[in-house]
Amino acid sequence: MKTVIVLLAALVALSGARSAAPPSADDERARVRAHLEGVLEQLRTSPPAGLDAAQRAARAETIEWLAEYTERGRYPHNHVTAVTSPIFVDPHGTPCAVGYLLLRSGEHALVDRIVRTDNRVRVADLAGDEQLGRWLRERGITLEEAARIQPVYEPAGDPGRDPGVSPFTAVSIGVSALTAGVSMYAVSAGESARAAGWVEPLAVAGVVGHGALLMSLYTRDEYPGWAPWVHGAGVLLGALTLRAATAPTEPEPGERSIQVAPILAPDRFGLTLRW
Repeated sequence: MKTVIVLLAALVALSGARSAAPPSADDERARVRAHLEGVLEQLRTSPPAGLDAAQRAARAETIEWLAEYTERGRYPHNHVTAVTSPIFVDPHGTPCAVGYLLLRSGEHALVDRIVRTDNRVRVADLAGDEQLGRWLRERGITLEEAARIQPVYEPAGDPGRDPGVSPFTAVSIGVSALTAGVSMYAVSAGESARAAGWVEPLAVAGVVGHGALLMSLYTRDEYPGWAPWVHGAGVLLGALTLRAATAPTEPEPGERSIQVAPILAPDRFGLTLRW
């Protein structure tokens, strides 16, 4: 059991090494929404000249699709780099705004090709794509307008950029450090850990904290890919730490015993028979 606890403690502690997270999801969502609302205003008030009736109708429909996408507020999240950058379709299947417009009009093959070729492509760099060019002409949208739909991202490695740490990441680091530290102490201290009155409540706090963070992932559209693994391991680690800290002492040589108890706090809820 000691080996298992040490390995899990190392895994949970790794959450501290993954703290280079992008700005908080709420801040980034608000930024993208504000950008799209500004683009919608421009698209509605400044149509290009020379559109025929079919193009004007398709353009109006495309603008309404973009308004729906903006209002829904579910935008792609880049799990690949520590700084914000465009991503056409994220690992959860959430498309960017241009990708959403393409999918709404049935251009699934085009979206799949773009994702396979370069999922972090900037729309302006697709100027030579004939299939995209045809779609833009049919929808009454210029390449410049399509490129404008894509939010502006600062270049990776910009020394002036402070990516910050999201509240979720900060809490993850704190709970992980608590759980890993208590578990390592329980392993190294042995019998002394069982006598220390603070080990059990802190281990319980680790279980509850990791469990709450794990459950909170179900309410988040975006989260770091490492989070479910770290917090799932944290729940198990806290339970094993409690078991190690509260297990009854080993029987004397020649003594036999049978213990029927739950993994948590067996001295309180379990039954041990010795003879």
